[in-house]
Amino acid sequence: MWWAMVLKIVCAAFGAVFVALGTAQMMVSYRRVRADIYGGLRDNFLKPKAIRRVLSALSCALCAVLCAAILLFTANSALFRLTGKYVYMCPLVVKSGSMSYIHPSLTLPEGATEGFNAFDLVFIEHADGENLKVGDIIAFWCGEEIVIHRIAEIVERDGARYFATRGDANALADEGYVSEGGIVGAYYGAKVPYLGGGLLFLASAEGLCLLCAALYFCVMSSVLNSRLKRAEARRREVLRAAAEERASGAAEDKPEII
Repeated sequence: MWWAMVLKIVCAAFGAVFVALGTAQMMVSYRRVRADIYGGLRDNFLKPKAIRRVLSALSCALCAVLCAAILLFTANSALFRLTGKYVYMCPLVVKSGSMSYIHPSLTLPEGATEGFNAFDLVFIEHADGENLKVGDIIAFWCGEEIVIHRIAEIVERDGARYFATRGDANALADEGYVSEGGIVGAYYGAKVPYLGGGLLFLASAEGLCLLCAALYFCVMSSVLNSRLKRAEARRREVLRAAAEERASGAAEDKPEII
């Protein structure tokens, strides 16, 4: 739709203006604080050294964990998209509520894995078709999409197993049967509630713009903060040198006692 494209262009324009205004405000604040440091108005601008080190270590650790998680997630997703295989778990975003509640006409086997809600991030594990049973939740290909439903029936034909599936919230079973080759994996309860909605938003154009803007401001804040640290360090060096010079001058002017 043309109006959706216009809306995206307007949002991008507002985002660019917001980034420009935010950058200008950060630069103004930076110059004001630097002037205060050189003027002696902010001698205690920096946090104590111990707190600074702890915050720096925590920030570095958090960044390292996030970067490692993003790299592993990206590599695993790329491997799955290219080859249909994954290393250990395949994270998938639930886009429908077909497993969010149990339909009155459905009775689950004892000990069956509970379902999930729309926009949950679920983790699919490797599964052998021979070990699957009625009540297990499987992820399988349906055209070009991946569906995550529960096994309602297992049929064996010519030594091969075929699975009839159904969403817990659906009144009827899915059409057709799923072969063992069409199964991506099984769901055994590992999920992060509603995180998938955030991932879907970040994958959109608006989400990517917001993420880039947030990263930009984080980098700008770190750079300006490091510059302020250097400014205060230089001012302290100047004050220390002036104090040493005054002390040496006072010692020279002191009269000798005979």
